Amino acid sequence: MLRKITIFVFFYLLKIASPIAQDIKKDVEKLKTKMDLYTSKTGSITKFIDTKLPNLKGTYGSAETRIRKVISGNLTIYFYQIVKSGKYGNSTASIEYNDLCELRVKFF
Repeated sequence: MLRKITIFVFFYLLKIASPIAQDIKKDVEKLKTKMDLYTSKTGSITKFIDTKLPNLKGTYGSAETRIRKVISGNLTIYFYQIVKSGKYGNSTASIEYNDLCELRVKFF
């Protein structure tokens, strides 16, 4: 009898938690990075101009750094990018110029 009650409670909690988890997943999918927001504008031509910088040296190797200029319509935005080559592909981290300036002001 106790086992039946435990199984019933388990499936009841599973039924309640399932819609909540789906709502959270929908909210996560809506979040976009600044790079995605600026480069995914439909109806406008987007141009990328990369300027290479010296490599960033680390403990386990080096990473390529560059400044990416994104021109989308009449809007121009700059991103600082770090590209790390991996075994199966590259990983890229981007930060917008204004965000980089905010960090500089707060930490220095």
